[in-house]
Amino acid sequence: MNKIIVSIPAYEDDLLIYTLNSLYEKAALPNNIFVYVALQYKKVPDLSKVKSNNHITYLNYDVERRPGVVRVRYEIGQEILKNTMFDENDYYLMIDAHMDFTQNWDLDLITDLNKLQKEKNKKEILFSKIDSVGLPGQLTRNLWKRMVLTSSLQNTFNSNSIYYNSFTALCEHVDEFTDKFELHYYTCCHFIFAPYNFLTDVGLDPLTHIFHEEPYLSFKTFMSGWDVYANLSYNYIAHIGIKQHNPKKKDLRYWRKREDGNYGRIYSSIFNQDPEYCSLMLLSFINNTGPYAIKNAKRSAKDFFIFNNIEHIYDNLINNNILLNYLSELEQNTILD
Repeated sequence: MNKIIVSIPAYEDDLLIYTLNSLYEKAALPNNIFVYVALQYKKVPDLSKVKSNNHITYLNYDVERRPGVVRVRYEIGQEILKNTMFDENDYYLMIDAHMDFTQNWDLDLITDLNKLQKEKNKKEILFSKIDSVGLPGQLTRNLWKRMVLTSSLQNTFNSNSIYYNSFTALCEHVDEFTDKFELHYYTCCHFIFAPYNFLTDVGLDPLTHIFHEEPYLSFKTFMSGWDVYANLSYNYIAHIGIKQHNPKKKDLRYWRKREDGNYGRIYSSIFNQDPEYCSLMLLSFINNTGPYAIKNAKRSAKDFFIFNNIEHIYDNLINNNILLNYLSELEQNTILD
């Protein structure tokens, strides 16, 4: 039977146990699900409360010396690839440690992905969410400013759980199976479901520790020739992001007070938001060169900007000689581990 291999980075997350129990309790075939969890806690939660530890691999990090989530996701991926029991017939799921699952989520994901692959006559397809905010019925937007009506966050939340609703009335325009899915090329890292060989064909960012994973992974996925779809009518897995990183709460596990009195989010203990890393990534976005370049790219960098209706940004970048000279010098003088 097909297996689903799940990647979960958990930094001081209060909902890890809830997430793991929801994952297994609501799966149709829990014995086919294998989970890798990166533990980054000063005090590790009571893992005995997880009701199915047989298929869970825990990776332990020193919370005071941990890399950021980008590097952690990459290292989880490398551990998964070492396991010879997984192959191209299996599936890869990337989520956060604060999630809720709908009943039979595993079969729903596999069934819908297989059917969409058949409809599109293409295997290199993954599911992700359009990064969105707002209430049911509102227009939501993703990073690339493309407007769609989506039910990604059309759930009501209370203190105990997330309730799922098909919102049939909002989706009456959806008549065919393929109409349920929006091609959008935005990889939202709290939910990516893909064929297993996504880890080798596209891969995760091995270079950085800082928090810019979604723009770069979106670029990397597009350039590698993969297509990203969001289900507009159904939410397989929901993201409970209300508490963690809440700017109103200022939980000191996730926020640090700066010298100017303002607060900044903590993404890594030993690496800051290094502008040089971001600049080198920008170089890759412009012309696919440098350490972030996509090897054996199947699409052009310009096509990425054209698809997302931001070709004018590409034109401004590619004609900016000052920026290009700076990036070229930076690329030559920067050594990345």
